[in-house]
Amino acid sequence: MGNVIERKVRSDKKRAVASPLSMSDYDEISRISYILDMPMKTVAEFLCIEAFNSSDIIDNIQHYFRRDLQWENRYIFGVKERKAFKPRIAVKKRLYMRFLAADHDKVSSLAFALDSSIQMASSLLLGTMIRRKDILFKNLARLVEYRLSDRDREKVKSVATYLTLDSQENITVPMVIAYIIEKSLKEKRRLDRVLQELLKAKKI
Repeated sequence: MGNVIERKVRSDKKRAVASPLSMSDYDEISRISYILDMPMKTVAEFLCIEAFNSSDIIDNIQHYFRRDLQWENRYIFGVKERKAFKPRIAVKKRLYMRFLAADHDKVSSLAFALDSSIQMASSLLLGTMIRRKDILFKNLARLVEYRLSDRDREKVKSVATYLTLDSQENITVPMVIAYIIEKSLKEKRRLDRVLQELLKAKKI
């Protein structure tokens, strides 16, 4: 027999997940994708992993756990009498994402705790994140801040300083960006345009 050459699995190889979402959740991610001018899959991948990393989100969904979950430095007990997590979504669309091995393992561990599929686990994470607007806007603000140019970041910082002096409250850069995200979603407009209008209004 000839030599068997084993192919090494790249640690950076991404694995696909097709998440079934309700039309309302799918549409919300579509709106976020539009205002941020980013692909839906990129937005969904980011939100899914940030949801898993959020203690508030995990607290929100742990009542579904049928098996135990080791999360960060916590050990969350499941209840075996619970049914496997299989929500019924009347009208659904699938959103295709790709995760690095480490992130895929995170969602897989949640799927195990739910006694469900990784597709359902990702759907639960996304749906819960979308309904928790306080967590959603905070995480999107971090994403937007990371993508800002140095010049625009300094301008937003100036807006935060101006608002802090005006209101005598500590207004941070993420708070300003979260406000712009919320305004953009309500008005269905690109975030860049809303940001530039705000800077112009404040004469910055």
